[in-house]
Amino acid sequence: GPPGPGLRARPASEPGWLPSRPAAHSRQRVVVSIPCFQAWGSLARAVGSVLDQTHGDLLVVVANDGDDHPRWDVLGHIRDPRLVRVDYQANRGRYFADQVALMARLGQYLLIHGADEWSEPDRVRALLEEMRRGHGIAAVSPHYQHRAGGPGPPALISPLLAPVPVTPLYLDGPGRSAYQALFDVPGVLNVGGCYGGYRLEHDNFLFHLMRMTGALTLIDRPLYHRADRSAAPRADEPAFFHPEVRGSAAATYTRLYAEAYHLYCEYLQGFVGYPVLCRQLRSLAWRHVSTSEWDTLRAEASRLRWQ
Repeated sequence: GPPGPGLRARPASEPGWLPSRPAAHSRQRVVVSIPCFQAWGSLARAVGSVLDQTHGDLLVVVANDGDDHPRWDVLGHIRDPRLVRVDYQANRGRYFADQVALMARLGQYLLIHGADEWSEPDRVRALLEEMRRGHGIAAVSPHYQHRAGGPGPPALISPLLAPVPVTPLYLDGPGRSAYQALFDVPGVLNVGGCYGGYRLEHDNFLFHLMRMTGALTLIDRPLYHRADRSAAPRADEPAFFHPEVRGSAAATYTRLYAEAYHLYCEYLQGFVGYPVLCRQLRSLAWRHVSTSEWDTLRAEASRLRWQ
């Protein structure tokens, strides 16, 4: 079925909806998505920490997310064929850029990475092993949160994943984002992917949907480093977000989640099968993605696929 009313784009979950890429990729390949908006000063450290991973089958997609003054020169010293640079004309936020990388289907796995963050050398290998051991569709670890210019050691933050079974009240509770994770591409496409029409709050909603359709695995070892952004705007998002914008997105996803939970209960009771559940969850996730956004997503994914 179509993603939603008025959306004519073919759904991203359909295999082969983009032209075949000339060179086949390995089933071990991990595509790393690093959107950058006004975070050029720390980008080289982020990219270097990924290219130095002990798991070498990588494709690192660094996207200029509509920055009018990109500083690609900060990566000028890197001569690694696994690094791909791409420019987007408009700033659409982290989720949109991640969805492009996802829809291009350049690898079996997608790793989410920040432009001002960095990874331990064995992060990809450890997450991949844990995902396979637990037969999961996503794997995540705790991370260190560093105070910007502040004294003292970094804080150790553990992601808070939805409990099993998921409950309709959980979305309203406190939680820590687990979005900086390793995803199985078919598994995340089953529930629509990384973009739902909003710049905020989709990560929480996504993990709830994925909990309904597969196992999420957690490795109990910090493998990632993040900067404390409490006193500054996020590096990969514009600075004009306000609390009411976040509140509006959260309210929308809360309503969508209530519908998703009802569908999940029907699945648990045997009224619908797994394929129907996934199709209905995708339709919910795509409800607020416009026709023009689908057109842009498809065009950018096709361009990335053939780059």
